[in-house]
Amino acid sequence: MTSQAAKTAAPFIPYTYILPKGFVYPDPCDSDYWPRNMLQAPVIAEADYLLRHHFDVDNRPDIFIDSGGFVFYNIENTNRRVHPDLYIAFGVDARAILRRNGYSILEAGKAPDFALEVASPSTHEADTGNKRSLYRAIGVGEYWMLDVTGGDYHGFTLAADRLSDGVSRPIEITIDADGTVWGYSSALDLCLCWQNRRLRFYDRKTAGYLPGIAEASDARQQALTELYAESTARRRAEAEAAQLRAELRRLRGR
Repeated sequence: MTSQAAKTAAPFIPYTYILPKGFVYPDPCDSDYWPRNMLQAPVIAEADYLLRHHFDVDNRPDIFIDSGGFVFYNIENTNRRVHPDLYIAFGVDARAILRRNGYSILEAGKAPDFALEVASPSTHEADTGNKRSLYRAIGVGEYWMLDVTGGDYHGFTLAADRLSDGVSRPIEITIDADGTVWGYSSALDLCLCWQNRRLRFYDRKTAGYLPGIAEASDARQQALTELYAESTARRRAEAEAAQLRAELRRLRGR
């Protein structure tokens, strides 16, 4: 069992949230944050897809998942905001957050339960530096850092911190013999696994990985193949039955 996260525990220092009257959220499309790096985009997109499907967010208005917007932690100053690559909050009013076009910790009633940052040339120093401190300070339950290069940017492939009783502690990260790097997220009740250059999510309850886009496509193709075979067999059986009925009518008419 190999731990790659820092061993020091830091105290939790909460922010004070102030909501001025008539506040209007800025449009993320008009913001000046950097576009995602090519290394980040596919990983973030698939993780967003997997978790939305797994948590059935279309039918769960108490779960909010976002991979493109801001988290505001001091609404008196709209520059006091952070832009996670992916974050999830449970037990919130997702519809209200969407109407506001921004996640305000004050209005949502809590900080996100889970945040993920994927390393890039322009963001990796912040991921392991001030963002790590900021997520802890604003009360994010778990903060995960992934370096898809294997450590060129972060110095490690995967690391995470969990905030508990006001103290941030490192989550144990394991490196298996086949090179899979993984850790368990209690916020998601899933294991995050970096395996064969893909971020995958392992569900201990089903003892299997959440099906990715490729696996879902394969499963759909298999289902279509089975449906076609079943339909063909049914048509063949119906044709044979029709032939038997015709033969029976012929014999009766002789």
